Order: sequence, then C-alpha cells, then structure tokens
Amino acid sequence: MDITSLFMVILNDYGLEATQEFLNNEVSLPENELLNFVKTVHFMNTAGQEIYFDMTGNIPNQFDIQNFQFFLNGTSRIVKIGYFKSWAPNDQQIQIDKAAILWNNGASEVPHAVCSESCGPGYRKSTRKGQPICCFDCTPCPEGKISNQTDSIDCTMCPDDAWSAYGQDKCIPKTTEFLSYKEELGASLAAFSIFFSALTASVLCVFIQFRDTPVIRANNRNLSYLLLLALFFCFLCSLLFIGHPERVTCLIRQIAFGVIFSFSVSCIMAKTITVIVAFTATKPNSSMKKWVGGKTPGLVIILCSLGQIIICTTWLFMYPPFPNNNMKIKLGKIIIECQEGSSAAFTCMLGYMGFLAMLCFVIAFLARKLPDTFNEAQMITTSMFIFLSVWTSFIPAYLSTQGKYMVAVEVFAILASSAGLLFSIFIPKCYILLLRPEKNTREYITGKLLNLLSTVHFMNTEGQEVYFDKNGDVPSQFDIQNIKFFLNGTSRIVKVGTFKSWTSPDKQIEIDAKAILWIDGATELAMLLAILALGPSSDVVTHSTSTLSRRAKKAVQIT
Repeated sequence: MDITSLFMVILNDYGLEATQEFLNNEVSLPENELLNFVKTVHFMNTAGQEIYFDMTGNIPNQFDIQNFQFFLNGTSRIVKIGYFKSWAPNDQQIQIDKAAILWNNGASEVPHAVCSESCGPGYRKSTRKGQPICCFDCTPCPEGKISNQTDSIDCTMCPDDAWSAYGQDKCIPKTTEFLSYKEELGASLAAFSIFFSALTASVLCVFIQFRDTPVIRANNRNLSYLLLLALFFCFLCSLLFIGHPERVTCLIRQIAFGVIFSFSVSCIMAKTITVIVAFTATKPNSSMKKWVGGKTPGLVIILCSLGQIIICTTWLFMYPPFPNNNMKIKLGKIIIECQEGSSAAFTCMLGYMGFLAMLCFVIAFLARKLPDTFNEAQMITTSMFIFLSVWTSFIPAYLSTQGKYMVAVEVFAILASSAGLLFSIFIPKCYILLLRPEKNTREYITGKLLNLLSTVHFMNTEGQEVYFDKNGDVPSQFDIQNIKFFLNGTSRIVKVGTFKSWTSPDKQIEIDAKAILWIDGATELAMLLAILALGPSSDVVTHSTSTLSRRAKKAVQIT
C-alpha cells in the first residue's frame, strides 16, 4: 500500500485530528485492526484506478513492461512489449511479446549471460585451459559412447553388444554380419555353386553314356569318373561357407574343402602318372612295365590324399574350429564368423594342397610332349596353372579382407579353381563327344598317332637311328647269317645277306647264294630258311617246307 492511499483512508474514517497525530507518529494503530480495516477499502483514486486490498493487505497491481529501443541513427523509442498482473496465477502474471523486443545493436535474440551455452545430449563439457569454469567447449561423444544428459562431464561406454546411435545420445543393439543367402553376394555365389554342380553332374552322365568310345577309354575312364565326382563335391562344399555359421558347419567346412580338393588333385596326378608309365613301359627292357595297371593310380590317390587326411584329422581333434561373435574388427557390427581354431593348421592344409598342385603341374609339364591323342598332360598342365594362379591370388586377397568378404573370397577361389579343372580337362572331350563324333573313332585316333609318329626322328643310346614309317613301324634291317659246319666238327657264322623292312617286298631280302654252305659241304640251294630274330639275344625261330631237307634246318639264320 502506498502512503497516499493510506492517508486517504485514515482521513476519511478518523478525521483530520487523528490523521495529524498519525503523521506525527503520535498515534499507532494495532496491526490486526489495520489489516482488517484495509480489507474493506475499495474506491477509485483520482487517476481513475480502482483501489482495493487483498487478503494480505497488498494492493493488486498491474504494470506495463516496456522496451527502450535505440536505433543506429541515434533515435530511440519506448515500446510496450508486455505487462505484469500481481493478482493473476503465478504462471500467467508476466506476459511478454518476445517478437517485439529489440536488444542492443538491433539484435532480436537474447544476449548471452554466460561464457558458454549448455552442452546437450550427445556432447560432453571440455574445459578451456586458463579460462573460468563457466567457459567450456561442447565435444561430441566418440563412437561407442553416449551422454543422455545436459552438461555431461563425461561420456558413457555402450555395452559390448550395443553401439551409439547417430546423435550419440543412446545405445542401440549392434547389427550382425555374415555371408547370408538373403543378400546379393551370398545368393549369387550359391547360384554359381549349384550351377557348376549341375554342370559337373551332366558331364559325368555324358562320360557314362559314351564310356565305351575311344575318347573316354583312351584317358582312363575310371579316374575320370572319380575326378568328376570329386569336382561335384568341390562345388557343393562351397555352400557350407554361406549362411549363419553354426558349430557343425564350422567344424566340417574347412576339413571338407581340404580333403576333397586334395583328392581331386590326387586324381589328376594319378592320370598324369598313368600316361607317363604307359608310354615309358613301351620301351624295350623298361623297368616301368611292372607299374602298368590299375594299382598305380589307386596307390597314388591313396598316398596323396592320406597326407591331407592326417593334417585335417589332427586339426579337428586338437584345435577344432568354432563359431565366434567378433565385435572388434568392425565398429558397430557383430561379425558372426567361424574361428579356425589354429592358423597354423589352416596354413598347413593350404600348403599341402599347394604342394600337390605344384607337383602335379611339374609332372604334367614334363609329359606335355607325349602323343596327345592318348595324353591329357597338356590339358592337365593348363588346369594346374589355373589352379595355382587362383590360389596364389587368394592368399593376399584373403588376408586383406574382413568379415563376410573374407568368406566370399574363399568361396570364389573354390568355385574358380574347380571350374578351371572342369573346363580345362573335360569340356574339350564333351565337345568331341557331342558335337564332333567323327573324331571319336579308332581310325581318327590312330591316324593322329601315325601323323605324330612320322615326325619322330632321333638317335638312341646305342647310336642307332630311330624313326617311324607311314604305318607307324620302326624301319628295321637284319643280317642273314649262315651257320657253316665242317667235317672236323667246327662251325662258324657267316653273313650271307640282309633284310630291309622299308624297301619294296621283292627287294626286302638280298642273299648271296654262293656264300651259303649247306650241311656236308653242299652248295646247291634247295630252299632258304629265314630265321628272323628281334635282337641279338632272341631265340632262333625255324620254318621248314616240304622241299627242304632236314639237313638244311640249321643252315641259315637272320639276325
């Protein structure tokens, strides 16, 4: 209550004298009496304002809120921007039109009353060195940490299976990653695997259908069946690498891959060794004759595959692979992978397979110049070159990738190397079987061999000239010798002519009849007995006719 209003109340009720005493502080009114009195006051003052008192003895007031606005041209004005009503509820006492406020320098925003603004969620306070504590910078929380309060001093780490959201203000579950059938990469690799498996099965059916034809029989059809079956499983084993890693798939996928591929390479090596043994055994007195037959390929396959089986079995029992949730290699993702258990065992498995492939490549390369009609060495050399190239490229690509792309690289290497073997060895034969049947005849194959043999010309270790005629035979020359017996019991061998296989039939045998001495010293020619011997150590073979006397059977031999 202002003094003027109080004075008017006292003057009206107590008169001039009482009012004078009140002003001179000579009269005092009891507090309770005064409060009860002012509650009844209600009048209009000279300014036209309504005057009354509330329950606490205060006069309800209303004030205008004004803004002094200064302009750049030096002028100013006062603008009402709101009001204050003391009798209104607390949340409605002050009403301000913020858009009408004009701050210093013509600014429409509220000036800062502190050094730094508050840091919102997703940020933490970072103090400025050498400045007051109210001065700080708002630093975003790093990935994996959050702050969900204003003016946080530090950020909180998310759990292992969660990651920070985009605003770094909350943790969300991490996404999982593996090579899935539902994504394009996994689905395409699975489609290629099934396609090549079906193609391999079709080739096997074609080989079985034409199993008695020269092309199939000339290249060891049993080994071809085994190799095609192995390639079929090679393509299928790549499916074990696609999909959610489970304990069973993690245990068998690398083992199956290593054993099946080693078996495939062993079959190819057996085919190559069989070709070499077959051609080497045709030489006289060759020690390779005892290796000709079905036992040699089987022995090669068993021995070569056994080494890989031992490596994989040891790996499986000592350091078995297992599924693992890798949360470290990629931020914000859980990589569901098969942990190999032992990197050394995985390296040994790949190394042994590479050793077999390199050995097979060398053997096939050395045998590439054998007659190609019955020889797959050239095709095997090409296939092994592709095989080694793929897996040599696989190692750096495998080590430089992570997550599902590492698995995809291995699946691609399996499919590429298997397809290289299939297309290099079997597709050319399928082309002849299905599209060029005229080449799948014994006459055609024999003709190709004769054409090849006609180009052979060399000196053997005994200094003899070796070459083949148009019939594929080695032109031969033999001496015709006469065994002369004398009356004194002695004997000797004398050359009496020659036999030349490459001349015309009427000139193949040339004999000096006068040089022949028959038994008992006779010189008449009853009939010539020719004994053809294949070598100096061959047995003497005799032929007789009805006009030749028994005495002449020992007279002539051809060596």
